[in-house]
Amino acid sequence: MSNDWISQWAAADPSRPAILDVTRRIAWTYAELDREIDGLAAAIADIPLEQPLTVGDRVAVVADNSADVLAGFFACARLGLVFVPLNWRLSDLELRAIAADCQPRIVLHDDTHANRAVRTLPQTPATSVGSRSRRSYATGRSDLAQLLYTSGTTGRPKGAMLGWEQLSFNAVQTQRVAELEARQH
Repeated sequence: MSNDWISQWAAADPSRPAILDVTRRIAWTYAELDREIDGLAAAIADIPLEQPLTVGDRVAVVADNSADVLAGFFACARLGLVFVPLNWRLSDLELRAIAADCQPRIVLHDDTHANRAVRTLPQTPATSVGSRSRRSYATGRSDLAQLLYTSGTTGRPKGAMLGWEQLSFNAVQTQRVAELEARQH
């Protein structure tokens, strides 16, 4: 089972609109989004580290919602890495606690949160989620795709592990319930 939905759409219908980022007023086709993901995956894989990234390593993300963050999610997927979005609204102390729990190998950030990412996670190499050889790893249905931190009944953030099977079924059900369909703008 391939979880690389974007490359599948890019091969099947490359000129089909994939995403519209209304904040930045950019639109990407599936082919364009696929290229963005490839570039970011290559940039992540090329970050100089003492030990190379391996499948299952965590990647923290401190950024506003954008098309670049979506590209970051799929770039992590192509590398077999676990995407861990951090809520930039949390205090530095709260972000450090989450980072101590998930132990990210690297942190991605946007321009707005670059200083905060470096300040809050100083021991973690950082790179921008913006644009820059496909390296792809097979991920199974039960493999961890994303680690979302939520506050629990104790008020301490807890990591909710989401696997590819959960994300796949959620995507199908969301499309069905919300009656989502492709349309040209």
